[in-house]
Amino acid sequence: MARIRFSSKKPKLVDVLIYDSVGSENIKASLGNRTKWGIIEVRDIEINVHPIMFPNVISVVLRLMFLKLRQNEKFELRIALELALIKARRAKLVITNIDNSRRFSALSRIYGEAKFLAVQNAFRTDEIDDVAKYLCVTNFFCFGKETIDRYVKAGCSIDQYTVLGSLRNGLYRRAFPGKREKKYDLCFVSQYKQARFQVSMPELKQTSIRLLEFSERYCLENDRKLVIAGNAKDKRFPYEFQYFLENLTNRNIQFKPNNQHSFSSYRTIDESEVTVVINSTIGYESMARGQKVLFCNFSENPYYDVPGRYRDGVWSLSGGDVNYGMFSKRLDELFQMTTEEWASLTREMAEYFVHEDSGRLPQDVLTEQIGELLTKTDRRA
Repeated sequence: MARIRFSSKKPKLVDVLIYDSVGSENIKASLGNRTKWGIIEVRDIEINVHPIMFPNVISVVLRLMFLKLRQNEKFELRIALELALIKARRAKLVITNIDNSRRFSALSRIYGEAKFLAVQNAFRTDEIDDVAKYLCVTNFFCFGKETIDRYVKAGCSIDQYTVLGSLRNGLYRRAFPGKREKKYDLCFVSQYKQARFQVSMPELKQTSIRLLEFSERYCLENDRKLVIAGNAKDKRFPYEFQYFLENLTNRNIQFKPNNQHSFSSYRTIDESEVTVVINSTIGYESMARGQKVLFCNFSENPYYDVPGRYRDGVWSLSGGDVNYGMFSKRLDELFQMTTEEWASLTREMAEYFVHEDSGRLPQDVLTEQIGELLTKTDRRA
């Protein structure tokens, strides 16, 4: 439940407002040193009581109430408060890495005095069908053509799509350029979260346990080194580590805790010959970098499959009838495959899901786009 926070500070004028501190570290890298920016916190309800806010809040509330009455829609105070803060700070551009935010989409339609950009942060699947009616952001920078096809099919009312690739992938490539030395044979990508495994996604839990069992057995039988790339953030790491300890036979298996700042999971995948994953975003990002990735869904739920026409391929193993023999045979095939053979088989699929340009990093493309938008705004002012 959202908390209410009060502030009495005078809102600082900015060129760019980052909508939500979550993911803001990814956006900051594209802003440049001379851009004045700020962050608007949206997880809690912020009520700014500085005198300069009162006329902004009153004008926005009256305007939105009138607009919602005309459209026969429900008035939302949180949207009004956020809009008043954006207006008071005179932002020319509002940008977010929380691309599926309903309120951000609504704000982009209501407020015409600033440009709104949403930058995709995670791979979306069938859940888009359920939220398509409110995904209507004006400008959407996405991973690849697959995202556009899926969103258009679902009926999202997005004005402009721009294929950017993965911003997080680009930041990793800049921080750790070049190829990494292979330290492990097989990397198991954890998708552990307590709420997922205990409540909302039992099939994800079941497939994770089975995939871990198969991975451990394969490495034991073939004298290969297994590493687990953790998922849980700092406070939840002990629970994740204990969970895997309870489901592992070999206690000597390497476990790499998730560290977002050091790109630990990206590095661990690049230091492994082959990676197994269920449906995590990082699997698609890693394929874009040319890594050997096997997507595994051992349930009958197609939600966890590689979607669309690329469901079946050397990169995919799915179905409730998948047994250890099938898994072992596929891993043998991937380990024997050269990098060139893998690339020839997967290049088209990888590009469809996550665009990758060896010459231009996504954050540099985004920097250019932001610069152009701010320049156009200055000319109109």
